[in-house]
Amino acid sequence: MTIEYFLSSLCEDFSRLLECSDDYNVKIKVGQEPDYRVFDAHSVILRARSSYFRAALSKDWAKSEGDKLVLLKPNISPKIFEVALRFIYTGGLAWDTLKSAEDLLDLLVAADEMGLTELLSRVETHLLYQRSEWLKKNFVLVHRTVFKTESFRNLQQFCLEKISHDPQNTLRTILIPGSKPTIGPFLPSRGEIQSTLINIQHASIISSWIDRRDPLHYYTPADSPYKFTTLLRGTRDGFSPKIFRERCNNQGSTVVVLKIHGKPQLIGGYNPIHWGYTDKGWVNTTQSFLFSLGDGINLAHLTLSRVQNAECAIWENHYRGPKFGYLDLVMGLSGHSFNEPGSCQCQRRQYEKSIVDSLELFHADEYEVFQVISKG
Repeated sequence: MTIEYFLSSLCEDFSRLLECSDDYNVKIKVGQEPDYRVFDAHSVILRARSSYFRAALSKDWAKSEGDKLVLLKPNISPKIFEVALRFIYTGGLAWDTLKSAEDLLDLLVAADEMGLTELLSRVETHLLYQRSEWLKKNFVLVHRTVFKTESFRNLQQFCLEKISHDPQNTLRTILIPGSKPTIGPFLPSRGEIQSTLINIQHASIISSWIDRRDPLHYYTPADSPYKFTTLLRGTRDGFSPKIFRERCNNQGSTVVVLKIHGKPQLIGGYNPIHWGYTDKGWVNTTQSFLFSLGDGINLAHLTLSRVQNAECAIWENHYRGPKFGYLDLVMGLSGHSFNEPGSCQCQRRQYEKSIVDSLELFHADEYEVFQVISKG
């Protein structure tokens, strides 16, 4: 069935719903005096568009005034919230109302707080490509803002590249007079994970999948019960099956993550038993899964694929690399190193979903294996 979408008229209708509706059931009190405003909205739209509002409008959180739910957002300016609310309703972004790059930075922080990943991605891209000179001139403000959360990875990378290209002059702008130059305090804190592929937010999501958490109640980096310890990194230790077995066998539960060559895509798998469980043969488990983190930046494009045929969840061969299912994720076909062209493959067989869009063979630019350890 072919469907033609008339999105322009739909956006106009939702815009009118925001501006003229008389059936709203939510009041959002935004800002603080003298910059204070009350916004009217519809809970069904807020919940559908934002994970933050799905939680905020629950009976355990939201307060009531008469027949209206009431939320307080004193930490966001009405000007910025209005832009975000219009984006929630229409998917549109009124760039002309954002007069300064400071406004864009405030909108970026607000989008992160409200779980609006698409808005966050658009604003971050706009800052990087349309306001790059402003970012350089206001490096102190930008640096202080983007390293408060792991969500702004592209802007964090921008800051790190600026420091690495001209450390002396860059650090001079942010050091307190009389202090000794040091890069350490200005580099990002990655929590308890050392990785070139994933950050603590990705680790929290994978931890949530391990414990089968509902998407509305995923762990945050602060409450995740697992520590991810790096066992192996391809570009540092090697890509051969032999090295994989030497470093990863008998290490307990592990997560494998690889970056596909030529594509901005991170995929991987979770082994709840341990590699080297048997010299050769199938490992039976209902707890293994595969996943795609997309490009690792836009977390709206995640794929989780749990095992369907537990008897063929993981194939063990002491001379080969990781293999989930028959072909669901195979690294090191015919014993080749994982960075050799055509050495890896994904074809859905024993797991719920395919984690790649193509059936073509591929290889890894990088891969890492993490030991998953309970913090308790």
